[in-house]
Amino acid sequence: MKISPVTKRAFVTAILFTVWLRLSTFLIGWILLSLVSPIPYFVSGMDFVERIPEKSSPLYIIMQPLMRFDALWYKNIAIFLYQDSPQSAAFFPLYPLVLRVFLLTGFTFEQGAFVLNTFLVFLVFFLLYLFAKEEKGERTSLPLVTMYAFFPTSFFLLAPYAESLLLVLLIGLFLLLRKKKYFWASFVAALAASTKPFAIVVFLPLLYTYYKSSVNLRNFLPRFISLFLIPLAYIFSTFFQDSMTGVPFSSIKAQNFWGIKYTLPWDLITAEWNYLFSLGYTLPNHVNLFLATSGGILVVLSKRLLRTDIWILSLLLYLVFTVTSTKYSMVPFFSFSRYALILFPLFLSVVSFRIQPTYKIMYLGASVLFFSLYFALFVVGLFIA
Repeated sequence: MKISPVTKRAFVTAILFTVWLRLSTFLIGWILLSLVSPIPYFVSGMDFVERIPEKSSPLYIIMQPLMRFDALWYKNIAIFLYQDSPQSAAFFPLYPLVLRVFLLTGFTFEQGAFVLNTFLVFLVFFLLYLFAKEEKGERTSLPLVTMYAFFPTSFFLLAPYAESLLLVLLIGLFLLLRKKKYFWASFVAALAASTKPFAIVVFLPLLYTYYKSSVNLRNFLPRFISLFLIPLAYIFSTFFQDSMTGVPFSSIKAQNFWGIKYTLPWDLITAEWNYLFSLGYTLPNHVNLFLATSGGILVVLSKRLLRTDIWILSLLLYLVFTVTSTKYSMVPFFSFSRYALILFPLFLSVVSFRIQPTYKIMYLGASVLFFSLYFALFVVGLFIA
């Protein structure tokens, strides 16, 4: 089977940027582990912090800086399958179940997370390259991957978080749609709905695509039926959590534990601005507010830049991220800079604009600075996103 030049370029690009991300997190983590001793382990509300790798582990320098916050919950789920902490049902099962496969084959959690997330990051960059090529031409592929890899919170893709798996699935399903592999697109969307609860919104853009691409009812019906794999996967995930925790509706009750609440998008934006001007808060708050505001503008501008199904998904995800907050969020949008990674189509919109080289250099320089600062704060135990 002959490999196309585009695929080769995508492969090399993905390798280079995966190495960049691993090396940068390693160097920053190594410096902090050398200068700050001991690194604080405590994370509010978690009683299993002792499972962070010990110094005797050969992966200590690589994985210890990444074992923070949600990573500890995913480790707990991979080991105990929700059985010792019903509140962990707020995290959907596909990602920790994949890591559990590594545990069952003799890997430690850290070893499995290192292998899995490194591979997933490679796939994210590889698929992003192909996605840009399919949507806007190959001239946008390298700029898109570069912008994405240098984004200030891209280190979350290497952490034992589910974002990297979700991104592989979301990008992959749009590539499948381009090739008119409708059943497989529905199947991949179902896997996405088992990875993060909010991913169930992919049902609507797929419904739109299947309807628009069908010439008659005979074409549409099997595609429409395949869509129900998505809610079925969602329901199966919640039933699995209930069976493991022994708590009915454990996912909903876990959301209550985390104090998840929903409001109107403009209410959160107003609250964030008031918070900013009344208390000044910290750099992450400024950045999150900027990203949430500029993200809303980009969603509007992207209406004419993106395919309709991709734009619908971007709009729905943006709305989900801007109507949701938790009692642990010190400000309304305190996780938005991490969620921005899921809005990968908006990155494609940005690189579609004609931008002067000077501004591109400024972006890369600012991104490296914010990336280093954010990861350093994350390593020392401060909640970033």
